Amino acid sequence: MPKQIAITTRLVTRIDNEEEIIEQAVDGLLDIGPENHMLRFTEQDQQTQVHLLVSEERAQLRRNGSFSSAMRFTQGGRFESTYQTPHGPLRMHVATNLYQTKCDAEGGTLETAYELYLSGRFISQNKLLITWKVYK
Repeated sequence: MPKQIAITTRLVTRIDNEEEIIEQAVDGLLDIGPENHMLRFTEQDQQTQVHLLVSEERAQLRRNGSFSSAMRFTQGGRFESTYQTPHGPLRMHVATNLYQTKCDAEGGTLETAYELYLSGRFISQNKLLITWKVYK
C-alpha cells in the first residue's frame, strides 16, 4: 500500500558560467519494493507527473507533461532517450558523474550530478538532490 510522503527537490543547473537553482516541495506517494523505492508526485506546475524509481545502483526518472523525458542515472553511466517538446522531439542523453542514494522505510535521498546533451550538443552541468520522508 502506498505511503504518503513529503518530497523536496533541488536542481542546480550550470550553463556556461550562469547557475540556476530550482527548488520545490510537494506531497507524493511512495511504494517500497524488495530492492527499490518508487516515488510518484506532481510538480508544482500541477501539470507534470513524475515517477522516480530508485535502487542502490540506479535511478530512473520519468516526467510527463507538456515537456516529457526519461532519464536513467548510474555511476559513470550514459543514457539516451527522447525529450518531447510541444515543438517536436529532440535526442537527449545524460552522462552521470555522481550517483548516491540512501533509502529505508521512513524515507530517503537521491543525489546525482550529470551532464545534459540535446541533439548531440552539450547543454548543461546539473546537480539534483531529492529527499523524501514518510508522513507519520
